[in-house]
Amino acid sequence: TMSLVTSSNGLTTASAEFSVVNPDGNTITAKLDGSNYTGFTTSNGGKTIKVSLSGLAENSSHTLVFYDAEDGSQILSYPFSTRARKAAAVTVGSMSPGFRKLSLQLAITNPDSNSLELRLNGRTSSVSVASSGSQTVTLTGLEPRTQYTVSVYDRSVGKQVASASVTTATSVSWTQDGSGNATFTLSDAFASEYPGASMTLKDSLGQSVSVSAASGSAGFYAAADDIIYADTYTVTLMTQDGSVADTRSAQLSGQARPVFELAFVNHSPATLAEALSDANSHVSSRTYYALRYRFDSGYLPSNGFDWSDPDRKLFWNILIIKDASGSAVGYVINDLNDVSVNVPKTELDDVYPQGMDSAETLPDGTYYAAFYRVDGYTNNEMGEIIWGGTTQSPASTAEIGARFMSEGRAVTADVTLTHPSPAAMAGGNVYFSQDPIANGTSTIYYLNVSYYPGSTGFEGFVTVVSASDTSTPLIDPISLGTSDVYGSRYDRLNVPTDGPVYIIVYQKSFAPENFLYVYYYPGQ
Repeated sequence: TMSLVTSSNGLTTASAEFSVVNPDGNTITAKLDGSNYTGFTTSNGGKTIKVSLSGLAENSSHTLVFYDAEDGSQILSYPFSTRARKAAAVTVGSMSPGFRKLSLQLAITNPDSNSLELRLNGRTSSVSVASSGSQTVTLTGLEPRTQYTVSVYDRSVGKQVASASVTTATSVSWTQDGSGNATFTLSDAFASEYPGASMTLKDSLGQSVSVSAASGSAGFYAAADDIIYADTYTVTLMTQDGSVADTRSAQLSGQARPVFELAFVNHSPATLAEALSDANSHVSSRTYYALRYRFDSGYLPSNGFDWSDPDRKLFWNILIIKDASGSAVGYVINDLNDVSVNVPKTELDDVYPQGMDSAETLPDGTYYAAFYRVDGYTNNEMGEIIWGGTTQSPASTAEIGARFMSEGRAVTADVTLTHPSPAAMAGGNVYFSQDPIANGTSTIYYLNVSYYPGSTGFEGFVTVVSASDTSTPLIDPISLGTSDVYGSRYDRLNVPTDGPVYIIVYQKSFAPENFLYVYYYPGQ
């Protein structure tokens, strides 16, 4: 007979000890799962049998049967099983997020020495996991301000055994004080990873803003005079070797960015209504073509020039007009007909850019204009740039514009200016030799009339119409000829009415679009 004394079943092993009563000393054989098994041992004079099995399948069932070899009878059937594999127990301890890295503590209990792997956002990491005990894991090459989930996967049991999420650190934060100055503070994580980093700041037009090391912090400072406008600024942090470490978008407060228009205005005729409404001179004359400027909204700081302090360094508001190639063809500095002030100016004003005799020097086409701010020149120094100083040898408009654009900072985006081919024009003028004399139902005008055909070649005329009937001349039109300069004095120009009347100088034919000069005489 046989009986079980002790047994122990492992993951892939099993052992057992049996006591044997065999008075006749018969031979004992065995089968494991139906196959002959000879790996048992006897001891204590045949009174003890020991079995030690290895290489078994995990979590598997087996049967060991002993037989009496003399008669083939079964002595004992011993069923047993190996145990199931135990999953590793892993605890994620403290997690320390850096700027582009992450450190965490792992505590690992792994009785079956299971195969473990570290996963980052579900993907296997190249960082290995210890089989057991405590381990500090550091992951690098991460993105800042990004949430990551770190997990430990037990490959031996096909199971995730630990998981934790954390967000990597940012690089920089910023604040603005009540005056608009901005302070950019580096995070401890960024500063530790990139000691000696530098920073640049640009507005939405790509223009650089001056920054300096901030006092008492691991960061930088930008003054409100450099920020100026409410805008989305680009913060770029660079390593000591000059490579980009991080880029951020910072919405900074400031003044509204200037919005303006610039248009080409062609010739426009003199009008009867304008002469009538002019209470002082009662005159309307043909408008020459020009560039017309309108400041719609926003903030354009005044220059602050003070004649009592001529050596003061100033900033300059410069309107630069560029052709399609980007080369300056004209510029206006500061005055802009009083447009460079701190409040919106919406009325239309003609501007006469330096570098041009007038807008008529521009060939027809498309042009661009933008405001630039140039710092650091006194009034006299700017005059030397424009006029050439004592040498009286100024640079060309293109050269001056290129200098302003390279040294200055664009404060507006380009606006488009379409310049049509200007029409030919002429000019005229009327003035009294002496006061008109009323004579009953007529009036005698003593006039001197000038007509300037210019390049038009058209004949000029002067006539008078009643304010009550502006379509019918009261006198026959008087020819002013077609010479380049023609002047004629008319004594006793008798007009059969005491007024009011319009005295009109025109070219070609008597039509409102041909009027060059209109004088309104209200009568007696």
